Amino acid sequence: MTELIGYFDGECRGNEQKTDPTKREMRIAHVIGERQVVHSALHPQPSNNNVAEYIALIQLLEHILKYRPQFQGLPVTKYIIIGDSQLVIRQMCGEYKVKNSVLLPLFDHARGLVVFLVLRGLDIEFRWVPREQNPAGRLLE
Repeated sequence: MTELIGYFDGECRGNEQKTDPTKREMRIAHVIGERQVVHSALHPQPSNNNVAEYIALIQLLEHILKYRPQFQGLPVTKYIIIGDSQLVIRQMCGEYKVKNSVLLPLFDHARGLVVFLVLRGLDIEFRWVPREQNPAGRLLE
């Protein structure tokens, strides 16, 4: 079995006074193999770090679906998805319920991508690490 690790992280910055929650910069990053992606944009909806984390996860899963990265020329059969958000990881593992109405559609989207990948014969595993052990988090510093 060939495994590949993918890391994700997301954050919202700006508007610390919370005068206008739509004026927050969302930054996301994911790392898979040698590929590193960082994206930054103003998010059109009220946002927070949990939303940014889910968007980073979704983009990582979409990357896996689109490109099916290989490891040393071999097809990957297992992806280990690692993030530093305990909330997102535990929700994706089914340990926590998704109670927040803003996060629910993001969770459903991410879960749907995982189901699709599993139906295509891939094994997906989620793991939590502290932020200092997350290369995607270091890209946001």
